[in-house]
Amino acid sequence: MKTWQVAAISALVLMGLMTWPFVKGHLGFGAQVPANAPMGGDFELTRQDGRDIALSELGAKQYWITFMEPTCQACPAELARVHQLGLAGLLVVISVDPDLDPAELGRWVQRSAPNAVSFGGDRRDLARVIARYRLPAVPTDQGLDYPIRWYQSQADGELIQLHAQGFNL
Repeated sequence: MKTWQVAAISALVLMGLMTWPFVKGHLGFGAQVPANAPMGGDFELTRQDGRDIALSELGAKQYWITFMEPTCQACPAELARVHQLGLAGLLVVISVDPDLDPAELGRWVQRSAPNAVSFGGDRRDLARVIARYRLPAVPTDQGLDYPIRWYQSQADGELIQLHAQGFNL
């Protein structure tokens, strides 16, 4: 290999290493939460009506938070089932897809749970909320694969209890 080729490859590698933190943040990867931080909490995302609003600004005493999207096959039935339980508190659905318009998510959610509130956001904001709620997600060819979970939270977003899909109270 010639000297100029080695220099060019070295420059490309160095440039990649130097820009990776920016690229990683832009892609939404690398949202980090300290290991001792509590699961859940308040967040600010874009509500289905297009307004950026914090969870705590919704004014409920309790929230039932989940992560869903219209491509999920099991989600509509689970959302309708939890809505029919008539739980004390507000149902909140957060998208994991930064390309999904919050208004579209809102229309989809309203078909199964008319009183629920839905949120979307950009890749970085969603990654931060997903990390804070410790949603286990595995990338697949079809998108993210993650379990349906319900986070029962207080008014400030502090976690009361974590429930699996199909829970009953």
